[in-house]
Amino acid sequence: MLNPVLLATVAVLLATVAALLATVAVLLVTVAVLLATVAVLLAAVAVLLATVAVLLATVAVLLATYQHLVHVTEEQVELPKI
Repeated sequence: MLNPVLLATVAVLLATVAALLATVAVLLVTVAVLLATVAVLLAAVAVLLATVAVLLATVAVLLATYQHLVHVTEEQVELPKI
């Protein structure tokens, strides 16, 4: 015949294991959320870096255009030598 105290002890142990497994599941979900947050932050940094790259390219184009216009203007302003 099974001892009721033994059965109760086994039931408590199983409940404890279930609670521990639930805790581990919650921790894993928390880690997953943190990793997703890090991924989103890294994506935001990538977008910011791409924006900076586009802005720098725009500045480079503007500077090249300015230099070209200054060069053309200097050629047009030159007076013929007598």
